[in-house]
Amino acid sequence: MNTRRIFKLSLKNFLKPSRTSIIKLMSALSAAYLLASQSSFAQTNNNVDSINVNNIENINQQNTITIEDLQEEFNDETFDLSSSEVGYGEKYKNANLDDKNAFYNGGGDFTKYGRDIEASGMYAKGQKLNSSWWCKTYVDWLLYQTISKIIKKYDLNLDAAELTCDLLLQKKGGPVIRVSQMCEKFEKAGLVAETAEQGDIVAIEKIQLDDNGIIIADDITHTALVVKSEQTRNGYTYFFIGEGNSPNAKGEEKGKVRRSGLFYKKDEQGHNILYDPNAKPNPNEIQIVRIFSLPYEIIFNKILEKININKEQTTNIETSKTLYPAQFK
Repeated sequence: MNTRRIFKLSLKNFLKPSRTSIIKLMSALSAAYLLASQSSFAQTNNNVDSINVNNIENINQQNTITIEDLQEEFNDETFDLSSSEVGYGEKYKNANLDDKNAFYNGGGDFTKYGRDIEASGMYAKGQKLNSSWWCKTYVDWLLYQTISKIIKKYDLNLDAAELTCDLLLQKKGGPVIRVSQMCEKFEKAGLVAETAEQGDIVAIEKIQLDDNGIIIADDITHTALVVKSEQTRNGYTYFFIGEGNSPNAKGEEKGKVRRSGLFYKKDEQGHNILYDPNAKPNPNEIQIVRIFSLPYEIIFNKILEKININKEQTTNIETSKTLYPAQFK
């Protein structure tokens, strides 16, 4: 058979292949396509994994919050809030409580602070805070409002009244705690502080003496929140407080919210003796500044726990969006 004949037969066989040849050819093509697809998918998947790892790391870095961050945020909020309340005065009757300028000098003790804390659930129903001395209620209100704002900011399922009570070592829904009772609780818990830092609580102890220097009265009736940490000047230490139901002062009205500077100096017994640079010393009276550091770590740990749960859920969602973007369109 000549060469031309062989070529024609081979070409004919190629143009009209057998069924077996077709099956073999299709199998080979399928295998080649599958191999190419796997290689392309592996390359794409590696790129996605690389992008995903970077994104997750960025998400975690952006959402990392520490106790120090919360303390700074808390202090900033209480400072701003106490500043905005300066000048608010108590009312003679239970009306116009939100009107900062409606003020009656010297009676009534009706305030929005008492109304709000009564409604908060911090204390048992029927406990009268509105129309009562309200320096402690004002401190409660500052702490409660700040905690409420943080809870709302981070969208946390937490009870602001309960956290405020935790911070003050009180039981939610219990009786009203007076200033002297608060000091006793703090002392038993070892919260007495040597220096006044922002976020601390101070109480003023007033000791009355007779002409022979004998104590005839000793009472703790006033408290406030430290809004600016202490400094030293001319041998005296001073710091700033946010206080409600402020006591009488020279040229000032009673029953208002103030931001005041307190000066004190330690005596030989280590007591913080209050000093008023604008007043004459009273030989029959000594005022002692008692400083307490609140246990913020108790509430901040609870807040961080909830934030981390929310962050973990958010990270899982962001990871899914990165790996499977089509499912979130």
